[in-house]
Amino acid sequence: MKHWLISRILRPFRIAGAIAAAMACLVLLLGLLKAPGVWQAASLMWKHLAAHVTTVSAPSPVIIERLQALNRLETARQVTRHVVEAKSESLPLPAFLTGDKLLMLAQAEVVAGVDLSGLSAKDVAVSGSAVVVQLPAPQFLSIAIDDTHSQVYNRQRGWLVFRPDPDLERQARLKARLDARQSALENGVLKTARTHAEENIRSLLLMLGFQKIDLRWSDLAGSVGMERL
Repeated sequence: MKHWLISRILRPFRIAGAIAAAMACLVLLLGLLKAPGVWQAASLMWKHLAAHVTTVSAPSPVIIERLQALNRLETARQVTRHVVEAKSESLPLPAFLTGDKLLMLAQAEVVAGVDLSGLSAKDVAVSGSAVVVQLPAPQFLSIAIDDTHSQVYNRQRGWLVFRPDPDLERQARLKARLDARQSALENGVLKTARTHAEENIRSLLLMLGFQKIDLRWSDLAGSVGMERL
């Protein structure tokens, strides 16, 4: 009981002592900060530490491997519908006797992007945390007809045509793909593909540790005919 009473009496003094000690440390710290040369010394120490911070960037073979892994990078897509006509005639006989004509409603999907599978060491230059990459121009990677949303809705045959031309539908599909390609060119699908591809590639290179990234593109005009129809 006696020890408990003494502890209760001394507790306020212990708290006051702790507060006084903390105040003394604070006053001492403020005094050191105001002392001449302290800030300069701290600044020099920080610069010394910062000078020894190094950024680890991936070497060229790793960059090429990562970019090649993207392969055919699809970055833009357009879906269009086209009404196309295909016909055949046996001249000099008139069409109402020997003509064969069809109208098709075709839905086409155009996919554009960048084919990175052909990148090589000459396309990548690394200098510390800076990298320069020479990229191929964006291109149409595929142009396909969606059979589930395409159909021949009208066909006319001449009086003397007993066997419809089996090649007419193929011609109509080819015409629809050409029309879809032209529509994609006019709507800037290749430029959109380039913009999105650059964002994806830049993000990848940032993840590999590069701080300065220079992406250089081949001529866009040379890529418009690279897709297979």
